[in-house]
Amino acid sequence: RIVRSDGSWGHYAFGHEMKTLLLTLERATPVLVGSTTTRIVCRRGCAHDQRVAEQHRVVFASLADARSVGYRPCRVCRPARVA
Repeated sequence: RIVRSDGSWGHYAFGHEMKTLLLTLERATPVLVGSTTTRIVCRRGCAHDQRVAEQHRVVFASLADARSVGYRPCRVCRPARVA
């Protein structure tokens, strides 16, 4: 929800249905983070992901995308496995 300047509750800019759709899409889209230095891709939140410096961070929507440009899955969080 949006809090207005007077403290009252506002509405989402594009309506409740659009916000629900966006949240559903966000949950369904796996976010993977890769390191340009190690060429390893992790699930967001992995211990290794948290150590990747911002300037070396790259985000992928799928493991297939990451593999297509030479990244390998992390051996700790195993993004190749279905959650």
